[in-house]
Amino acid sequence: MTTTLSKYSLVSKNFMDDLKVMQRGKFYLTPLQYNHVEEICSNLPPEGLHDIYCLGYDSPKEAILEMMENSEVYIVKSKDGPILCVTGLVFDNTIEWPQFFCIFTNEVKENLRLLVIGSRMVIRFFDKTHPQLCMSISSDFPIMLNWAASLGFEAVGFSEATDCKYIDFVRCNPIGKSVSHKSSRPVMH
Repeated sequence: MTTTLSKYSLVSKNFMDDLKVMQRGKFYLTPLQYNHVEEICSNLPPEGLHDIYCLGYDSPKEAILEMMENSEVYIVKSKDGPILCVTGLVFDNTIEWPQFFCIFTNEVKENLRLLVIGSRMVIRFFDKTHPQLCMSISSDFPIMLNWAASLGFEAVGFSEATDCKYIDFVRCNPIGKSVSHKSSRPVMH
C-alpha cells in the first residue's frame, strides 16, 4: 500500500510542475497559477506596489487574482529559482488593442540584463498572435519609460488614474503585415 501511495504522490507532483510555454536557457515563461501568488506578493519592489495602489487595488494579492481572472497572464521564472516577473495581456472592450503589462519582482534589480533579454523574449511571444499592443506606464518611473521604448513601443498620449499620471504607448508588430492603416494599403489604379 505504501508503494501505491508513493507512486500516486509522484504523479501528482509531476502534474503540478510548471508548464514551459517558452524557454531560453534556464529561464522560462509559464502560465500564472494560484501557487505562485504568495511568492509574487512578497517580492514586489516599491515601484510595483505603487502601480498596484494607483490602479485602485487594496493589495497586491487582489490585483494578481483579478489578473488571473481577466487576463492572459504568465510568469517568467528561472529553473529552481525565483519568479522574475508577472506579464501578460489584458483584453478589454474599452481599448482597441490588447494591453501589455509587466510587473517585475525584486529579483530583476539584481540583474538588469535579465530584464532586457526576458522582455524581448516575452514581446516576441506576443508578436506571434497580436499585430498591435498598447501599454501604460507611470510617468514617475523614467527607467520604465525607456524600457518601453527599447521594446519598440511609441508614446502616443497621457492618461490619469487615481491621481497617477501615465504615458500611453502603442507597438505595432514589426514582423506582421497590417493593411488597416491607410498609408499601408496597396495603391489601386
